[in-house]
Parts: sequence; C-alpha cells; structure tokens
Amino acid sequence: MPVRKLPEFNPGVRAFYRIIGQLQSFDNTPSKYVTEWCKSHQKKALVNGKQIQEWDKGDYEANLEIETYVAWLLAQHPKTDESTPGLVNVNNLRVGEVSRHFESGISGDISGWMQHHLVAGFWAYSQDLNILDNGGIFSFGRTNIGGTSSVNLNLTARSSEDLLSDSFLVVFDRVLPDGDIDTVRLIIPSDRVCRKAVSELLTDMGSEIAPESWRDQALCGLAPAVVTSVDTAGSYAGDKLSAYVRNTASSPETIRPSISFLGTELRHSVYFGSAIRFGESEWHELFPTALIVTLTDAIASISAKHGVPVGLRL
Repeated sequence: MPVRKLPEFNPGVRAFYRIIGQLQSFDNTPSKYVTEWCKSHQKKALVNGKQIQEWDKGDYEANLEIETYVAWLLAQHPKTDESTPGLVNVNNLRVGEVSRHFESGISGDISGWMQHHLVAGFWAYSQDLNILDNGGIFSFGRTNIGGTSSVNLNLTARSSEDLLSDSFLVVFDRVLPDGDIDTVRLIIPSDRVCRKAVSELLTDMGSEIAPESWRDQALCGLAPAVVTSVDTAGSYAGDKLSAYVRNTASSPETIRPSISFLGTELRHSVYFGSAIRFGESEWHELFPTALIVTLTDAIASISAKHGVPVGLRL
C-alpha cells in the first residue's frame, strides 16, 4: 500500500494509517471490511493493531481454502439421501392427489402524457377618502384562477408462465397400524426456488461473516457456479406421481410400489420435500439439502480452523 503523506501535527492519524499499511503480512492489502472498520474505530485500531492483523490474515487464508474446497465439492455432486442429517423419512405411501403449479409472473408499463392550461386574472380598485378630516383608503378587488387539465395514459400488462419451472403439492395416503387411513402432504419446490435458496444462503453467510471481507467476496464470486450446479428432479417426480394417479384410475387392480420421501416437517403432516424414492429405486433429489448442509458445515469448520469463526467480527 502506498504511503500517504499525513499532517505532522496529528500523530494519532499518522499511527492509524501506519497500522493499515502494516496489514500486509500475506502480500495483500487489507480487505475493505478491515479498512473501513479501522477508519470507523481509530482508537481501537491503534490499540489492537496486532489482533486486527491476525483476523485479516485468518480471513484471507480461510477464503483461499474455501475456494479450493467448493471447487472440489462441486465436482463430487453431493446428492440428498438417507445419510443427509436433519431429515425425516416418511415411507409406505400411496399417492392420492397431485397439483401442479407453474412459476408465473406479471409485468407491465404505463405510458402517456398530461397537459395543464392555467389562466389567472386580477383586478382591484382603491380610493382615498377624506371625510370630516378623517383620512382613509377604500379598496376592493378580485382574483380569478382557472384552468383545464387533461391526461392520456396507456396501461399494458403481460402475464407469463415458465413451463420448465413447476412445483407440486402432493397428497399421500398412508395406512396406519390400526387400519385407519392418514394423509400426508408433500411440497415439491421448483428448480427456480431451489437455486434462489442456494444463492440467498451464500449471500447471507457472507454477510454473517462480515460484509466486504475476504470470505464474503469469495462466496459472492463462487455463487454463480454453485447455483448453476443445482439440478433437482422435482419436475420428473411430479410427472411420475401424476402418472400413478392416472393409471390408478384406469387400472385400480395394478399393484404399484410404495413411495418414500425425505423432508422437513413444516407443521403436522405437511412436509417440505428434499428427496423421493419409488419402491427400492435410487433417491431423486427435490431440494439440494445435502449441498447446503455440506457447504455450511465446511465454511464454519474452515473459518474456525483459521481462528475466524463465523459470527466473530472485529
């Protein structure tokens, strides 16, 4: 970092910028977060220069390891299955109802013109009075303001649906041990929702670490690649469940495999789906839970390893 020429009469400011300039033990200038923090907390920066330097170095080294780890993780393509922690396994289900919802959006614009014509008029009369030597002024007048306004607006609105991004609400039937029938609802999110969730996760994690820190910049840079790697089977699962419903109606005697899913319970008998399985086949991922859990655990572990745990700021 170039040395700034500072006023000789202010040794405190001179010492502060000297600390900023010394935060280069790993051949890098301080992150924007550290620089701005020091400018806002000059007294603390003067007293705790060594700790600030260690935090910035740990942040930088953690950033390099996170970049390497994420590149390796994306090559592994982690998929959600029974080994993914925090999920509930619901099995022995029969599909009863499937409702499909396409992602839709509405856009519009308003264009036009407005014209206003204003007319103002004023007149007044005054007369000096001199009656019985009592002076005075008598006056009266009137002001008129009028005008016309005209507006011509055109409103255009468009509604569209993304036929390649659909979500599903599925109602399953389940036979209880006493012979009664219970129902379970499963929400299958669309691809767009899955990618948006991953993108917001990376943004939130970077902000929780420290905005404009080395790790925050790394997560922002890695976000496009991580989001692009998300490839769920929600549409396929929804189509297959719909086929089960159609075939059951036409051939009720046909025996079909039971269905199992992994998810998070939102409320009683309502689940947000992470993976689904038909019979004993492989798990089909509905939401990238495995990627999210693995990524967040790794970032927390790497940060702690370098002495800058997530949530610990200057």
